[in-house]
Amino acid sequence: MTGLAAAALLMAGALDSRALFERVKPSVVQIQVLSPSGELRSLGSGFVASGDGLLITNHHVIEGASRMVAIFGDGQRSPVVGVMHDDPDHDIAVVRVDRVTTPLSFGSATQALVGDEVMLIGSPYGLDFTVSVGAVARYRPDGLPLEMRQLAGDEDVTARMPTLQLTAPAGQGNSGGPVLSATGAVLGIVQSGIGGHGNFTFAVPSESLQAALEAAKAPVASAAMDGRIMNGSISVMAFGILAVLYGRMRRKA
Repeated sequence: MTGLAAAALLMAGALDSRALFERVKPSVVQIQVLSPSGELRSLGSGFVASGDGLLITNHHVIEGASRMVAIFGDGQRSPVVGVMHDDPDHDIAVVRVDRVTTPLSFGSATQALVGDEVMLIGSPYGLDFTVSVGAVARYRPDGLPLEMRQLAGDEDVTARMPTLQLTAPAGQGNSGGPVLSATGAVLGIVQSGIGGHGNFTFAVPSESLQAALEAAKAPVASAAMDGRIMNGSISVMAFGILAVLYGRMRRKA
């Protein structure tokens, strides 16, 4: 193989962050949790997982909320009209908006290789649609040990769920935002991190997200969630922007 051919192969798998961002931005959202009067209580991120208006984010982003709005990459605001699936154990939530948008495709976190480039899109500390770039550090099928979960703010999770470890930095507000491969496939969503500057970031793997999406689409699941339709009331979330100070060692992303 010539040097030019080898370079072409390397470039084929390289991440073009600028082009990728422009392509996927319309399908990434900022999720705002609002008070009854419309004031911002907390926020997170998410992405369009189904063309009929289903968005995926973290459970801890929507926990306790009954009024939310999704802000898309084009600036349009769509109220969240229902919670279709909520899984605290895996920290996944599927919500619905009345908007038809092209969904992102799923990749495989279990097949991701150490060193594969990734891009995160989210709203760290309210800075909307921020990009950070890094790599897959490790796929951990058995999750993290207790001491690491405690540092990441997950000591309340008793089960060690599969985790995708990343080097891309994330901050408060990145939660629920997509972890994208060089081709734009979703490998997971940001869940938590360790370190004041996000030097360890952990994500819920795409395989768990796909299972949650299928559960949200099931007729029985949809019927069971009828009582979770959004209305004007709200129970203040235990996890919000002001609950975690910038630079703390223990934080959710």
